[in-house]
Amino acid sequence: MKKKTVSALALMLAVLGTYSVVACVVDQRRRYMAIRVALGAAPSDIASAVLTRSLASVAVGIAAGLVVAAMVGGAAGSMLYGVGVLDPVSFAASAALLFAVALAGCTIPVWRATRVDPISVLRTD
Repeated sequence: MKKKTVSALALMLAVLGTYSVVACVVDQRRRYMAIRVALGAAPSDIASAVLTRSLASVAVGIAAGLVVAAMVGGAAGSMLYGVGVLDPVSFAASAALLFAVALAGCTIPVWRATRVDPISVLRTD
């Protein structure tokens, strides 16, 4: 396989993984969101709560990944071409790309969270 294909597959896997985790969390918290909507919360409040919680977890994961990459960078230095072991531009670009990919993975679950119908959710419980 070409390197670009493998990279694209890795990004798609990151999107699907983020989507799956956030969708599961939204599904588990559906009753809580329905109660908030029934008490008068706006859909934007629900969306910001879900997005804030999801992206906070993503930020912690990215920070941990950057720390591990900095520690392992010395061992992988011989495989790098044209880039320093602790190149701040590549670290920032990879963190920004992963954050954007995680944001893309969160869009559908956040949209579904804003469409919670409190009557049907609370009736099924």
